[in-house]
Amino acid sequence: VLVRRGGCSFVTKVKVAQQKGAHAVIIVDKEDSDLKPHDIRRIIVADDGFGKAIDIPSVLITRAEGQRLISAATEEHSEAIVELAWDVPTDHVVLVDLWMTTGSLESLKFLKEWAASRKALNTAIKFVPHYDVFGMESGKEHGELCWDEEGNYCAQRPDGSRLVTGKMVVEEDLRQLCIHEKYLKEVEYAQQYWDYVSILLDECPLHSDGPEDHRFGKACSERLMRQVGIDTQAIEDCATDTELAKTKLNEQRMNTAWSTRALRINGWRYVGALDADLVTRAICQGFIHTPAACKTLTAPIMSTLKDIQSSSGVGWGSFITSLMVISCLAFVALMFYKRSLQQHMHSALREEVMLEVQAQMQQYKQLS
Repeated sequence: VLVRRGGCSFVTKVKVAQQKGAHAVIIVDKEDSDLKPHDIRRIIVADDGFGKAIDIPSVLITRAEGQRLISAATEEHSEAIVELAWDVPTDHVVLVDLWMTTGSLESLKFLKEWAASRKALNTAIKFVPHYDVFGMESGKEHGELCWDEEGNYCAQRPDGSRLVTGKMVVEEDLRQLCIHEKYLKEVEYAQQYWDYVSILLDECPLHSDGPEDHRFGKACSERLMRQVGIDTQAIEDCATDTELAKTKLNEQRMNTAWSTRALRINGWRYVGALDADLVTRAICQGFIHTPAACKTLTAPIMSTLKDIQSSSGVGWGSFITSLMVISCLAFVALMFYKRSLQQHMHSALREEVMLEVQAQMQQYKQLS
């Protein structure tokens, strides 16, 4: 089914089309839109909370592309055939958009585990971080979830944390945005940003009751920035500049995704576990010409084991033989231990019986 954008949400359009028997939905951009294909790819066809029952695919295309389909479909005695392909779009440089929140253990863990792969890919990908920020009616009425009193910029506090507030999460979001922006080079790799986020989880844990400079918050963040060579004052000036901070937070609120933890590769919605290895493999599918780093990062596990064995000089035969010898020694040691334990138990039991007999004999003598 071919429909025009506008009038109602994407979800409503697709839901109605599915109810009418459609197998797929192509949404054509508005008639007055001048968006190009690369602009359309950055638009999230987001779920408004009522899309769980939808199980048909949908895609948003530009007005110009849609007009050609409309013209072909409305021509007399003509037939328009559209093929939808859901492979990862390819490009020379892969664009990776990641939505997250610094108050999420899962997000921080992913950044930590993926940092090495991100560094290896270096200039091959362009990474854009997005942070989950939402608005409320009033910041004062909702504890300390919000960065401002008006409640325009808020974040969820981490589950189970007594000391970390939503306001602290937004402040950390701002610091990370400032770090990424300041140290992002033309090669699209912000080394200091990745040095920082890769150790944040361990150095500044979310659920710690320790001193301030060793738990999630400003004091620990500043200590960490100094540790990895980040200009602490520059980041502080950036994050505390009210107008600049509001601009950055407004961008986060405008560029939302289908989930608070989401990933998009070349405009393609990644569906799967946010696992460092799986994400790297998906990203490596997005290149027109696969970089050398991908061949190493996505090497099969068995190949990696063989490389390790070759470098260490230990072959499969030696490894298996050593393993069998160790197993036999462990079995013999276990049998000796079992035998020793049985002897000890028998000895202890014998002593207890003798003591009980002696006690009974002593009582008998007293009675007689």
